Amino acid sequence: MLLQTENLTKTYLRVSPITRKVRRVHAVKDINFSIPHNCIYGLIGETGHGKSTFGRLALALETPTSGKVFFDGIELTALSKNKLRKLRPKFQMVFQSPDSALNPKQRISEIIGYPLRFQMGYSRRQVNWAVREMLEKVQLDIRYAESYPRELSGGQKQRVEIARALSLGPKFLVADEPASSLDASIRGRILNLLLKLKEEHSLTILFIGHNLEVIESICDTISVIYKGSIIETIAADKIRFESRHPYTRALFGHFRLKTLNPEPSSAAKRKINAVEEETTGCRFSWQCPFVGDRCWKDFPELTKFNAGEVRCHFFEEIW
Repeated sequence: MLLQTENLTKTYLRVSPITRKVRRVHAVKDINFSIPHNCIYGLIGETGHGKSTFGRLALALETPTSGKVFFDGIELTALSKNKLRKLRPKFQMVFQSPDSALNPKQRISEIIGYPLRFQMGYSRRQVNWAVREMLEKVQLDIRYAESYPRELSGGQKQRVEIARALSLGPKFLVADEPASSLDASIRGRILNLLLKLKEEHSLTILFIGHNLEVIESICDTISVIYKGSIIETIAADKIRFESRHPYTRALFGHFRLKTLNPEPSSAAKRKINAVEEETTGCRFSWQCPFVGDRCWKDFPELTKFNAGEVRCHFFEEIW
């Protein structure tokens, strides 16, 4: 396996501005995760459920509250800052918003060339050749090398970000919703580009997103995350009709989730969150149409079934 995590957890402390009461929020909770070499692995879920946090933890851009991250057999969470810096060229990230990821005061040649000069020690001449090569690989004209990000379209800026990430020759790439802000035609080109680069460079990609069709079309295997926990892992070509978790099925429109009637007030939402933090059961119980007594008491373990793994007490009875 190229990437593995063991009981990876990230907890934030939130302080109420009114009561000053401190509450623990689990952005990622006890995730055990394995990604094999040379594949595109999808991580899907709604906004705010821990997808991006997991991506940053996997690349050691954030420090976990507990747990371990292994990259190619090396424990990233145990490395010193100096050793981690030397290893960073092997894993890179394509961020969700190129507008915030690209320095507006730098030319494209500087954006792509900066990590080559200061991490790889390239000469100015080597950087110029490398920038030209990377622009060609992401299908951008060399004339854009002297442009600023503001002069490029959204799709072009996303290509620049991909070029910068690939310039160091990584083995592992985290793509955090790289096409979510683009229209359908440009999105398709970016996805095709990622597929092409994956084959050319034998890349392993963790593709984070919430667009079901995109995740389905580009990934080999998909894990579904809900409130910081992986609740199902299944092959991409089977997720639509062979998934077993009620949340996954609801994402594909097979049925509607229970709604909290009426729409809960802010006070009600805070109460629900407080109870969820204290409960030892399944955190999906509030919306699950198949909830039983056991769901409120016991947190389900990941259990294997014919198409993958699922975290649900009643997956056999329901389907």
